[in-house]
Amino acid sequence: MAPESRPRIRAVLMDQFGTLTDQHGSMTRQLEQCGAASDLGGVDWSVFAERWRAGYLRRTREIAAGASGPSDVDELHLELLDKLLEEKEYDKVAEQWSPDKRRQICQFWHKLDAWPDTKPGLDAVRQLEPPVLLATLSNGTLRLLVDIARHNNLPIDAHFSGDLLQSYKPNPRMYCRAAELLGFDAAARQRGEVAMFASHIDDLLAAKEQGLYTIYIRRPTEDTSERRDSVKTFADGGEVDVIIESMAELAEHLQ
Repeated sequence: MAPESRPRIRAVLMDQFGTLTDQHGSMTRQLEQCGAASDLGGVDWSVFAERWRAGYLRRTREIAAGASGPSDVDELHLELLDKLLEEKEYDKVAEQWSPDKRRQICQFWHKLDAWPDTKPGLDAVRQLEPPVLLATLSNGTLRLLVDIARHNNLPIDAHFSGDLLQSYKPNPRMYCRAAELLGFDAAARQRGEVAMFASHIDDLLAAKEQGLYTIYIRRPTEDTSERRDSVKTFADGGEVDVIIESMAELAEHLQ
């Protein structure tokens, strides 16, 4: 899209898990440390983290579509962890991790490390004039989003969470209500004043259906490599408004 035809974006809603943070790497590191402290050798914690998150992705989509389930993602993570530990290969882990220990381990999601380019990229956006609002839009709880922002010292104006909005992405309510709470109605969304920024094409496709401008960033642990490589902009016959490779490009585009 040519600069003169690009809408003025006044707010950016940002995915958290995998987009602003290295979710998989952070969880793997924390699980490895926990496993070593508990003398749980022989467990591939990277695979464990991947399987745990796969359950999260499956269940949040089911709940977003109307299935029953907790709107508090901490409770959902605990439910999924308990289920994962029923697998025979994790018998030793299940024996050692008491109910209290499992709740403690679910708090690892609150301590995800940001990608190295995240904070500098957000800092650059905060310097723009006229200002652009920055808000997370995530399935995480409000407390989880606040904890991650503080853990990484991220300059974020607002957090919109699954427990606040009483659903999960890709339910349309998540995108529409978050925009409305920032002061942008359906007409503003259709004018492209609110962007959704994510490393997951499904998230952006759902956001586009609600009128949001879509910005895709390729992250090495998100989507599959084939899917990442296949995403194209509308100008190239694809499905998103713009693609960036680094957070450093975000402020340049919004400018």
